[in-house]
Amino acid sequence: EIQSQLSLSAPDHWRSSPTPALEGPMADPSLLPASDFSGGKALVSPMSQAHSGSYQPFSQIDKAAMWQAAISLLCMLLWDDDERRLQKRLDGLLAEPVFNDAVGAELPWPYAVAPANMPGLRDVCDPGQDSQEGEHAFLLTANSALELQCRAAGFGKRGLELSLFNPGSSSLTVELPAGSLFVAHGARSRTQPLITQEALTVQLAPGEQRILAIDVYCGDSHGSVPRCDMTLSQYVLEREHLGSQHSVWRWSAGFQPTSGSAALPAGEDFQTLEESFGMSRAEARSLLDELDAVARRSDAARQQEVLDVRSQLSAARRRKEAARSRGSSGGSSSGGGGGFGGGRSSGGGAGVSW
Repeated sequence: EIQSQLSLSAPDHWRSSPTPALEGPMADPSLLPASDFSGGKALVSPMSQAHSGSYQPFSQIDKAAMWQAAISLLCMLLWDDDERRLQKRLDGLLAEPVFNDAVGAELPWPYAVAPANMPGLRDVCDPGQDSQEGEHAFLLTANSALELQCRAAGFGKRGLELSLFNPGSSSLTVELPAGSLFVAHGARSRTQPLITQEALTVQLAPGEQRILAIDVYCGDSHGSVPRCDMTLSQYVLEREHLGSQHSVWRWSAGFQPTSGSAALPAGEDFQTLEESFGMSRAEARSLLDELDAVARRSDAARQQEVLDVRSQLSAARRRKEAARSRGSSGGSSSGGGGGFGGGRSSGGGAGVSW
């Protein structure tokens, strides 16, 4: 890459001619007479007639042009890095968020922001997690040590049914921390994810299967209530957001899409909200208004971030092109045949060209 940039930026009179080809692979290069040197023959090609009388030391113009081209080259390399970084950031902002299930299949993520960019989520696959995470149901399933099936029957009390089977010949401890996040499998419309309310630890004997119904929070106030198969993700919501359905929704509102609301969203399932969480209809409506305002502000901030990154990317490209133009004009405006040995050098071996 540097060689390519040098080729574009170097002034014409710095560019060497290729070394003349030899008559054959065993032929000797042309040598200067031994009398010209005190130590014998020198393995350098003689100067051409055109250059032999025109040697000049580097002029101030040449030095200025060299420095200008070098600085332009350095700027272009730095701005190339800047451009790549900004393009990668823009691609990430525009990409549809996805996650991988325990067998590595890529699935749609139910929020408008990629999980890695959602403060409050912990990744159990992160090498920095403590050793107990090795017993997390996601990791056990990924290692074929556990067979897990999940099905939602709504949200709130006993809203998620888990089937756990130990296919191995040894006893198995299965951990499912509070805040474990499940995503609706194969949903064609906006469907709420589910988040476990309490930690779960299950001991399974070899060949044993257990079926459990657990309490879960809704993870999207405008998603439809799930009554479908669910997929366990590798992400866990931190304890500070798990105090109530209010606190979970206040966390999720900043990441929820602002379009595609379900016809019958979870936030309007007033019966479940009252029976499972003690939330009155009036309280639920007031909370939904608050959440809508948060979601709109967050969406506007994401859109503005996209515009800002696009503007920065355009500016980085303009700076790079300006540096390229300065480097080219600096080379062409410096005059004459000044340079090392008349501006060109050649040796007996392979030549180097800018």
